[in-house]
Amino acid sequence: MEKRRLKLIIISTMNGFSWGGSEELWYETAKYATARGYTVEIIVFKNEPISHKLIELSEQIPIHFIEPATPILPSLFKRILLKILRRPVPVFYADRFNFIHGLNGDIILLSQGGASDLVYYPDLKQYLQQNSKPLVIVNQLFSDDTYLNDAERQSLSEVYKKAIRVFFVSHQNREILERKLVMRFTDSELVKNPVNLSSTLILPWPVAEIINIAVVARLDINHKGLDLLLNVLSCTKWQRRNFILNIYGNGPHENYIRELIQFYKLEEKVLLKGHAGDVRKVWSENQLLVLPSRKEGMPLAVIEAMLCGRPVVVTNVGDSSLIVRNDETGWVAEAATTDHLQKALEQAWHHQNKWKEIGEQAHLVASAFIDKEPGKSFFEKIETLALAATSNF
Repeated sequence: MEKRRLKLIIISTMNGFSWGGSEELWYETAKYATARGYTVEIIVFKNEPISHKLIELSEQIPIHFIEPATPILPSLFKRILLKILRRPVPVFYADRFNFIHGLNGDIILLSQGGASDLVYYPDLKQYLQQNSKPLVIVNQLFSDDTYLNDAERQSLSEVYKKAIRVFFVSHQNREILERKLVMRFTDSELVKNPVNLSSTLILPWPVAEIINIAVVARLDINHKGLDLLLNVLSCTKWQRRNFILNIYGNGPHENYIRELIQFYKLEEKVLLKGHAGDVRKVWSENQLLVLPSRKEGMPLAVIEAMLCGRPVVVTNVGDSSLIVRNDETGWVAEAATTDHLQKALEQAWHHQNKWKEIGEQAHLVASAFIDKEPGKSFFEKIETLALAATSNF
Protein backbone atom coordinates (compact mmCIF):
# COMPACT_ATOMS: atom_id res chain seq x y z
CA MET A 1 0.00 0.00 0.00
CA GLU A 2 1.33 3.44 -0.92
CA LYS A 3 2.08 5.56 2.10
CA ARG A 4 0.04 8.74 2.61
CA ARG A 5 1.94 11.88 1.70
CA LEU A 6 2.48 14.16 4.66
CA LYS A 7 1.03 17.61 5.10
CA LEU A 8 3.72 20.06 6.14
CA ILE A 9 2.94 23.29 7.98
CA ILE A 10 5.75 25.88 7.84
CA ILE A 11 5.83 28.76 10.31
CA SER A 12 8.37 31.55 9.78
CA THR A 13 9.06 34.00 12.61
CA MET A 14 10.69 36.65 10.41
CA ASN A 15 9.12 39.99 11.25
CA GLY A 16 9.99 43.58 10.46
CA PHE A 17 11.27 43.22 6.90
CA SER A 18 10.10 41.50 3.73
CA TRP A 19 12.71 38.82 3.09
CA GLY A 20 16.11 37.64 4.20
CA GLY A 21 18.60 34.83 3.82
CA SER A 22 16.94 33.01 6.73
CA GLU A 23 13.85 32.44 4.55
CA GLU A 24 15.57 30.71 1.67
CA LEU A 25 15.76 27.22 3.21
CA TRP A 26 12.09 26.83 4.09
CA TYR A 27 11.18 28.46 0.76
CA GLU A 28 13.20 25.89 -1.24
CA THR A 29 11.88 23.10 0.98
CA ALA A 30 8.28 24.15 0.36
CA LYS A 31 8.81 24.29 -3.40
CA TYR A 32 10.46 20.87 -3.45
CA ALA A 33 7.71 19.27 -1.33
CA THR A 34 4.95 20.78 -3.48
CA ALA A 35 6.61 19.61 -6.69
CA ARG A 36 6.53 16.07 -5.28
CA GLY A 37 2.80 16.28 -4.60
CA TYR A 38 2.93 16.93 -0.89
CA THR A 39 0.58 19.40 0.77
CA VAL A 40 2.20 22.48 2.29
CA GLU A 41 0.70 25.45 4.13
CA ILE A 42 2.79 28.45 5.14
CA ILE A 43 2.31 30.87 8.01
CA VAL A 44 4.28 34.13 7.95
CA PHE A 45 4.07 37.52 9.60
CA LYS A 46 2.72 40.19 7.29
CA ASN A 47 5.65 42.41 6.35
CA GLU A 48 5.25 45.27 3.89
CA PRO A 49 6.00 45.24 1.07
CA ILE A 50 5.22 41.56 0.61
CA SER A 51 8.19 39.79 -0.97
CA HIS A 52 7.82 38.82 -4.63
CA LYS A 53 8.89 35.30 -3.64
CA LEU A 54 5.88 35.01 -1.33
CA ILE A 55 3.60 36.37 -4.03
CA GLU A 56 4.89 33.77 -6.52
CA LEU A 57 4.66 31.00 -3.93
CA SER A 58 1.06 31.93 -3.06
CA GLU A 59 0.03 30.84 -6.57
CA GLN A 60 0.88 27.24 -5.61
CA ILE A 61 0.73 27.09 -1.82
CA PRO A 62 -1.76 28.53 0.72
CA ILE A 63 -0.09 31.32 2.70
CA HIS A 64 -1.55 32.65 5.94
CA PHE A 65 -0.42 36.15 6.87
CA ILE A 66 -0.26 36.98 10.58
CA GLU A 67 -1.27 40.56 11.34
CA PRO A 68 0.37 42.61 14.12
CA ALA A 69 -0.92 41.80 17.61
CA THR A 70 -3.85 44.01 18.59
CA PRO A 71 -4.49 44.75 22.28
CA ILE A 72 -7.88 43.96 23.80
CA LEU A 73 -8.75 46.34 26.62
CA PRO A 74 -11.44 45.87 29.28
CA SER A 75 -14.70 47.77 28.89
CA LEU A 76 -14.71 51.53 29.49
CA PHE A 77 -16.62 51.04 32.77
CA LYS A 78 -14.05 48.55 34.04
CA ARG A 79 -11.15 50.80 33.02
CA ILE A 80 -12.70 53.72 34.93
CA LEU A 81 -13.24 51.50 37.96
CA LEU A 82 -9.65 50.27 37.88
CA LYS A 83 -8.42 53.85 37.62
CA ILE A 84 -10.49 54.84 40.67
CA LEU A 85 -9.07 51.85 42.55
CA ARG A 86 -5.58 52.78 41.28
CA ARG A 87 -5.03 49.36 39.79
CA PRO A 88 -3.28 48.68 36.48
CA VAL A 89 -5.44 48.04 33.45
CA PRO A 90 -4.81 44.50 32.15
CA VAL A 91 -4.08 44.22 28.43
CA PHE A 92 -4.86 41.02 26.53
CA TYR A 93 -4.06 40.05 22.94
CA ALA A 94 -6.08 37.99 20.52
CA ASP A 95 -4.75 34.50 19.84
CA ARG A 96 -3.40 34.72 16.28
CA PHE A 97 -2.31 31.09 15.96
CA ASN A 98 -5.21 29.00 17.26
CA PHE A 99 -6.41 28.51 13.66
CA ILE A 100 -3.44 26.19 13.02
CA HIS A 101 -5.31 23.41 14.86
CA GLY A 102 -7.80 23.39 11.97
CA LEU A 103 -5.14 22.95 9.29
CA ASN A 104 -4.73 19.26 10.19
CA GLY A 105 -1.03 19.15 9.44
CA ASP A 106 1.11 16.08 10.04
CA ILE A 107 4.28 17.94 11.05
CA ILE A 108 5.22 21.56 11.82
CA LEU A 109 8.45 23.21 10.70
CA LEU A 110 9.28 26.32 12.74
CA SER A 111 11.86 28.46 10.94
CA GLN A 112 13.40 31.06 13.26
CA GLY A 113 15.59 33.94 12.19
CA GLY A 114 16.75 34.04 15.82
CA ALA A 115 16.75 31.07 18.18
CA SER A 116 14.88 33.07 20.85
CA ASP A 117 12.27 34.64 18.56
CA LEU A 118 9.41 33.04 20.50
CA VAL A 119 10.13 35.36 23.43
CA TYR A 120 8.59 38.15 21.33
CA TYR A 121 5.57 36.12 20.17
CA PRO A 122 3.93 34.73 23.33
CA ASP A 123 0.81 33.61 21.45
CA LEU A 124 2.89 31.51 19.04
CA LYS A 125 4.95 30.16 21.94
CA GLN A 126 1.76 29.20 23.78
CA TYR A 127 0.41 27.41 20.71
CA LEU A 128 3.63 25.41 20.32
CA GLN A 129 3.68 24.53 24.03
CA GLN A 130 0.16 23.10 23.69
CA ASN A 131 0.68 21.57 20.25
CA SER A 132 0.73 17.77 20.05
CA LYS A 133 1.93 17.44 16.44
CA PRO A 134 5.57 16.57 15.64
CA LEU A 135 7.63 19.77 15.68
CA VAL A 136 10.89 20.47 13.86
CA ILE A 137 12.81 23.71 14.51
CA VAL A 138 15.50 25.31 12.35
CA ASN A 139 17.49 28.20 13.86
CA GLN A 140 19.31 30.58 11.52
CA LEU A 141 21.02 32.80 14.10
CA PHE A 142 21.75 33.30 17.78
CA SER A 143 23.84 36.02 19.32
CA ASP A 144 26.03 35.85 22.41
CA ASP A 145 24.74 39.25 23.56
CA THR A 146 21.22 37.84 24.06
CA TYR A 147 20.18 37.61 27.70
CA LEU A 148 17.30 35.35 28.72
CA ASN A 149 15.76 35.68 32.17
CA ASP A 150 14.58 32.65 34.14
CA ALA A 151 11.00 32.78 32.84
CA GLU A 152 12.16 33.13 29.24
CA ARG A 153 14.63 30.27 29.59
CA GLN A 154 11.98 28.01 31.05
CA SER A 155 9.32 28.74 28.43
CA LEU A 156 11.75 28.43 25.51
CA SER A 157 13.15 25.19 26.92
CA GLU A 158 9.62 23.76 27.05
CA VAL A 159 9.20 24.34 23.31
CA TYR A 160 12.65 23.01 22.41
CA LYS A 161 12.04 19.86 24.46
CA LYS A 162 8.87 19.20 22.44
CA ALA A 163 10.79 19.33 19.14
CA ILE A 164 11.65 15.97 17.59
CA ARG A 165 14.71 17.59 16.00
CA VAL A 166 16.42 20.99 16.17
CA PHE A 167 18.54 22.14 13.24
CA PHE A 168 21.20 24.86 13.25
CA VAL A 169 23.24 26.49 10.48
CA SER A 170 26.18 27.08 12.83
CA HIS A 171 28.07 25.05 15.45
CA GLN A 172 28.80 28.28 17.33
CA ASN A 173 25.11 29.28 17.43
CA ARG A 174 24.22 25.87 18.89
CA GLU A 175 26.89 26.15 21.59
CA ILE A 176 25.73 29.65 22.57
CA LEU A 177 22.08 28.55 22.80
CA GLU A 178 23.04 25.55 24.94
CA ARG A 179 24.82 27.88 27.33
CA LYS A 180 21.97 30.41 27.43
CA LEU A 181 19.28 27.76 28.03
CA VAL A 182 21.51 25.48 30.15
CA MET A 183 20.31 22.68 27.87
CA ARG A 184 22.07 20.15 25.63
CA PHE A 185 20.93 19.63 22.04
CA THR A 186 22.44 16.16 21.76
CA ASP A 187 20.23 15.08 18.85
CA SER A 188 20.50 18.27 16.82
CA GLU A 189 21.85 18.56 13.27
CA LEU A 190 23.51 21.17 11.10
CA VAL A 191 21.87 22.16 7.84
CA LYS A 192 23.03 24.30 4.90
CA ASN A 193 21.17 27.17 3.27
CA PRO A 194 20.70 27.68 -0.48
CA VAL A 195 22.98 30.16 -2.25
CA ASN A 196 21.55 33.01 -4.30
CA LEU A 197 23.60 32.48 -7.46
CA SER A 198 22.61 31.70 -11.04
CA SER A 199 25.83 29.68 -11.35
CA THR A 200 28.50 28.46 -8.94
CA LEU A 201 31.28 28.64 -11.53
CA ILE A 202 34.25 30.86 -10.70
CA LEU A 203 34.19 34.32 -12.28
CA PRO A 204 37.10 35.90 -14.19
CA TRP A 205 39.24 38.14 -12.01
CA PRO A 206 38.22 41.83 -12.41
CA VAL A 207 41.07 44.05 -13.53
CA ALA A 208 40.77 47.75 -12.67
CA GLU A 209 42.97 50.73 -11.87
CA ILE A 210 41.39 51.03 -8.43
CA ILE A 211 40.76 48.26 -5.89
CA ASN A 212 37.05 47.55 -5.49
CA ILE A 213 36.06 46.12 -2.11
CA ALA A 214 32.46 45.12 -1.40
CA VAL A 215 30.13 44.63 1.51
CA VAL A 216 27.01 42.60 0.66
CA ALA A 217 24.75 42.81 3.70
CA ARG A 218 21.54 44.08 5.18
CA LEU A 219 22.09 47.62 6.46
CA ASP A 220 21.65 46.65 10.10
CA ILE A 221 24.39 47.94 12.40
CA ASN A 222 23.59 45.62 15.30
CA HIS A 223 23.95 42.61 13.05
CA LYS A 224 26.43 43.50 10.31
CA GLY A 225 28.79 45.91 12.14
CA LEU A 226 29.23 48.37 9.28
CA ASP A 227 30.00 51.15 11.75
CA LEU A 228 33.15 49.24 12.80
CA LEU A 229 34.34 49.05 9.21
CA LEU A 230 33.71 52.75 8.53
CA ASN A 231 35.62 53.62 11.69
CA VAL A 232 38.64 51.62 10.50
CA LEU A 233 38.56 53.16 7.03
CA SER A 234 38.40 56.69 8.45
CA CYS A 235 42.03 56.69 9.54
CA THR A 236 44.57 58.63 7.46
CA LYS A 237 46.33 55.50 6.24
CA TRP A 238 43.19 54.11 4.62
CA GLN A 239 42.06 57.50 3.35
CA ARG A 240 45.26 57.65 1.26
CA ARG A 241 44.90 54.17 -0.22
CA ASN A 242 43.66 53.46 -3.74
CA PHE A 243 40.34 51.71 -3.11
CA ILE A 244 36.57 52.11 -3.25
CA LEU A 245 34.22 50.38 -0.83
CA ASN A 246 30.91 49.46 -2.47
CA ILE A 247 28.12 48.65 0.01
CA TYR A 248 25.30 46.56 -1.48
CA GLY A 249 22.10 46.22 0.50
CA ASN A 250 19.26 48.05 2.16
CA GLY A 251 17.85 48.05 5.65
CA PRO A 252 16.72 50.05 8.68
CA HIS A 253 20.03 51.85 9.33
CA GLU A 254 20.68 53.28 5.88
CA ASN A 255 20.32 56.89 7.01
CA TYR A 256 22.70 56.35 9.94
CA ILE A 257 25.29 54.72 7.68
CA ARG A 258 24.99 57.57 5.19
CA GLU A 259 25.53 60.10 8.00
CA LEU A 260 28.46 58.09 9.33
CA ILE A 261 30.09 58.14 5.89
CA GLN A 262 29.83 61.93 5.94
CA PHE A 263 30.98 62.12 9.56
CA TYR A 264 34.17 60.21 8.71
CA LYS A 265 34.60 62.17 5.43
CA LEU A 266 34.47 59.00 3.37
CA GLU A 267 32.17 60.29 0.62
CA GLU A 268 34.86 59.73 -2.03
CA LYS A 269 35.75 56.28 -0.71
CA VAL A 270 32.46 54.61 0.25
CA LEU A 271 29.45 54.22 -2.05
CA LEU A 272 25.98 52.96 -1.14
CA LYS A 273 24.86 50.87 -4.11
CA GLY A 274 21.45 49.63 -2.91
CA HIS A 275 20.13 46.08 -3.08
CA ALA A 276 22.04 43.73 -5.37
CA GLY A 277 19.66 41.51 -7.30
CA ASP A 278 22.46 39.81 -9.23
CA VAL A 279 25.21 38.68 -6.85
CA ARG A 280 27.45 37.41 -9.65
CA LYS A 281 27.42 40.87 -11.22
CA VAL A 282 28.69 42.25 -7.89
CA TRP A 283 31.63 39.88 -7.99
CA SER A 284 32.36 40.52 -11.64
CA GLU A 285 33.25 44.07 -10.52
CA ASN A 286 34.70 43.63 -7.01
CA GLN A 287 37.82 41.86 -5.76
CA LEU A 288 37.36 41.43 -1.99
CA LEU A 289 34.44 40.90 0.39
CA VAL A 290 34.49 42.45 3.86
CA LEU A 291 31.80 41.34 6.32
CA PRO A 292 32.40 42.98 9.75
CA SER A 293 29.46 41.25 11.49
CA ARG A 294 28.77 41.32 15.20
CA LYS A 295 26.71 38.11 14.90
CA GLU A 296 26.16 35.48 12.22
CA GLY A 297 25.15 31.90 11.59
CA MET A 298 26.84 30.82 8.36
CA PRO A 299 26.61 33.98 6.20
CA LEU A 300 25.55 33.35 2.60
CA ALA A 301 27.40 36.50 1.48
CA VAL A 302 30.69 34.83 2.43
CA ILE A 303 29.91 31.54 0.66
CA GLU A 304 28.65 33.33 -2.47
CA ALA A 305 31.73 35.57 -2.71
CA MET A 306 34.00 32.54 -2.30
CA LEU A 307 32.09 30.57 -4.92
CA CYS A 308 32.64 33.47 -7.33
CA GLY A 309 36.37 33.27 -6.61
CA ARG A 310 36.87 36.17 -4.25
CA PRO A 311 38.85 36.27 -0.98
CA VAL A 312 36.97 37.45 2.10
CA VAL A 313 37.60 39.29 5.37
CA VAL A 314 35.23 38.24 8.17
CA THR A 315 34.86 38.49 11.92
CA ASN A 316 35.06 35.33 14.00
CA VAL A 317 31.32 35.01 14.65
CA GLY A 318 29.11 32.13 13.59
CA ASP A 319 30.89 29.47 11.56
CA SER A 320 32.70 31.67 9.02
CA SER A 321 36.09 30.61 10.36
CA LEU A 322 35.35 27.00 9.35
CA ILE A 323 35.83 27.92 5.70
CA VAL A 324 37.80 31.20 5.94
CA ARG A 325 41.43 30.49 6.75
CA ASN A 326 44.08 33.17 7.05
CA ASP A 327 46.16 33.59 3.90
CA GLU A 328 44.38 30.61 2.28
CA THR A 329 40.79 31.67 1.55
CA GLY A 330 40.73 35.06 3.30
CA TRP A 331 41.34 36.62 6.69
CA VAL A 332 39.55 36.37 10.02
CA ALA A 333 39.29 39.20 12.56
CA GLU A 334 39.36 37.48 15.95
CA ALA A 335 36.47 39.58 17.28
CA ALA A 336 34.03 42.21 16.07
CA THR A 337 36.07 45.20 17.25
CA THR A 338 37.78 47.98 15.34
CA ASP A 339 41.23 46.81 16.49
CA HIS A 340 40.76 43.22 15.34
CA LEU A 341 39.08 44.28 12.11
CA GLN A 342 41.88 46.74 11.38
CA LYS A 343 44.50 43.99 11.81
CA ALA A 344 42.66 41.60 9.49
CA LEU A 345 42.21 44.32 6.84
CA GLU A 346 45.89 45.19 7.04
CA GLN A 347 46.81 41.56 6.42
CA ALA A 348 44.48 41.43 3.45
CA TRP A 349 45.75 44.72 1.98
CA HIS A 350 49.39 43.63 2.12
CA HIS A 351 48.59 40.39 0.28
CA GLN A 352 46.95 42.01 -2.77
CA ASN A 353 49.32 40.19 -5.08
CA LYS A 354 47.80 36.89 -3.86
CA TRP A 355 44.12 37.85 -3.96
CA LYS A 356 43.43 36.07 -7.26
CA GLU A 357 45.18 32.90 -6.09
CA ILE A 358 43.43 33.02 -2.70
CA GLY A 359 40.09 33.59 -4.46
CA GLU A 360 40.64 30.46 -6.54
CA GLN A 361 41.27 28.43 -3.38
CA ALA A 362 38.19 30.03 -1.77
CA HIS A 363 36.12 28.83 -4.73
CA LEU A 364 37.30 25.24 -4.24
CA VAL A 365 36.59 25.29 -0.49
CA ALA A 366 33.11 26.81 -0.91
CA SER A 367 32.23 24.41 -3.76
CA ALA A 368 33.03 21.46 -1.50
CA PHE A 369 31.07 22.99 1.40
CA ILE A 370 27.67 23.79 -0.15
CA ASP A 371 24.69 21.52 -0.56
CA LYS A 372 23.66 21.74 -4.21
CA GLU A 373 20.06 20.71 -3.42
CA PRO A 374 19.38 22.05 0.07
CA GLY A 375 15.58 22.09 -0.29
CA LYS A 376 15.56 18.43 -1.29
CA SER A 377 18.01 17.43 1.46
CA PHE A 378 16.11 19.26 4.18
CA PHE A 379 12.70 17.98 3.10
CA GLU A 380 13.97 14.40 3.10
CA LYS A 381 15.18 14.89 6.68
CA ILE A 382 11.76 16.24 7.69
CA GLU A 383 9.98 13.41 5.89
CA THR A 384 12.09 10.79 7.67
CA LEU A 385 11.39 12.40 11.05
CA ALA A 386 7.67 12.58 10.34
CA LEU A 387 7.51 8.92 9.32
CA ALA A 388 9.32 7.93 12.48
CA ALA A 389 7.16 10.14 14.72
CA THR A 390 3.72 9.12 13.46
CA SER A 391 1.96 5.83 12.81
CA ASN A 392 -0.45 7.26 10.25
CA PHE A 393 1.85 7.13 7.25
